Amino acid sequence: MDDIRRMPAENTKNRQVPVHPAAEKAASEREEKFREIFDKINDAIHIHEILDDGSPGRFIEVNEVACRMLQYSKEEFLSRTPLDFTTDYHSRPLKQIIAELATHGSALFETEHKRKDGVIIPVEVNAHVIQFGGKRRVLSVVRDITGRKRSKEALREIEEKYQDFIDNATDLIQSVTPEGKIEYVNKAWKKTLGYSEKDIPHLSLMDFVHPDSLSHCMEAFKRVLSGENIRDIDAVFISKDGKKVSVEGNANCRFVNGKPTYTRGIFRDVTERKQMEKVVLASLKEKEILLKEIHHRVKNNLQIIASLLSLQSRYITDENVLNALKESQNRIKAMALVHERLYRSENLSSVALADYLRYLIDNLFGFYGVNPQMVRLAFDAGDVKVDINQAIPIGLIMNELVSNSLKHAFPEGEKGELTVTIRRDESALVLTVHDTGPGIPADFDWRNAKSLGLRLVISLVEQLQGTIELDRSGGTTFKIIIPKRPGQGGNHDAAS
Repeated sequence: MDDIRRMPAENTKNRQVPVHPAAEKAASEREEKFREIFDKINDAIHIHEILDDGSPGRFIEVNEVACRMLQYSKEEFLSRTPLDFTTDYHSRPLKQIIAELATHGSALFETEHKRKDGVIIPVEVNAHVIQFGGKRRVLSVVRDITGRKRSKEALREIEEKYQDFIDNATDLIQSVTPEGKIEYVNKAWKKTLGYSEKDIPHLSLMDFVHPDSLSHCMEAFKRVLSGENIRDIDAVFISKDGKKVSVEGNANCRFVNGKPTYTRGIFRDVTERKQMEKVVLASLKEKEILLKEIHHRVKNNLQIIASLLSLQSRYITDENVLNALKESQNRIKAMALVHERLYRSENLSSVALADYLRYLIDNLFGFYGVNPQMVRLAFDAGDVKVDINQAIPIGLIMNELVSNSLKHAFPEGEKGELTVTIRRDESALVLTVHDTGPGIPADFDWRNAKSLGLRLVISLVEQLQGTIELDRSGGTTFKIIIPKRPGQGGNHDAAS
């Protein structure tokens, strides 16, 4: 500290000491260099006296940075003490700081300095007791920490914001250590499961995961610790008072230097929804049973009507009337078959045409006594499904067209082929019935036929808002196109 002692702010006894010119020049150069460093350093530097009680006395020396920082001249500084520039705030009690300087010779603390224009500047003071001019003085390096304070305040506000967001989220948020201990939970978690803040440090996964979900949750926990993000956790927690709480959520893990530090889980209480789902499923099951019973009864009633027509036909001698009764029986059976298929199906909203129509056609082969060895059936309906509002008219259309082919296209003893195809494209359902018989005469006006069968087919096609065309080449081919209605998609049609 020889350089400090040579500063003009402090003189000892007034005495003449002969100095060699070279030594005086060297000393002057050192003092000049020290003064340049003292004034040009980025932080403010103060040197002040120590009073008898240890409190700070007046300033002895300050650098240019100190003057600029507080906007006072050096002369104004040297007539004051550090407490003249300081607010009441100290990061530690002032007495404690004074005692620390006296005992340890140094102290690091924060305080606030008042600038000449009244602006408050937060500062960090690094103070050391030194020997200066043969007396104990305090050298303080003072750093403006306004930027640091602003950054800390901004960081604190961000932390408070996100902490508030997490604490007041309605979902259950938890953090768990790799050992399965609870590290953090938010308010919703504590409120939902009934645990208090003092309970949390003593909880582990084993304490709040229901035994029914424990193995599943532990397996998910291992996957998360290995780095997997799980988005579909479905589990049951158990509250402090033993109530089941159904939750759905996701979890992932934070890693530091490749090691898991804690898992992060966000869960939603879906207990009420799960209970409602059970009620709805039970109600749907009840309605499904009721609907099946309705289909069963409709089928039975239609079969009774068909049986009545069969009984009535025994007393009919007129061949035309008898045929009309039998054809009506087949139509009723075609409708009854739809209800039977729905009654036996797991899906009450649609009918698989392949199963339904193949059974219907096989029954017609038997009804008309057609030998399958003589008339070959080529049938393809893929996996097309329709609702009951389309299934019944389509069944009646097929009943009429197939019946017409079996009655007229294949005279007894002649071989032939009947082809029935159903396909769906992006815009429509296409039904084709083709036989290799002699064909319908060219002069026959089939659209205005007097027979009930063709009139019924045309009427049903119009009901379905479709079109029907006849190709007389190579036998007889009826092609029916039923457009897709708005809202229909895939192989399933919505009810009309």
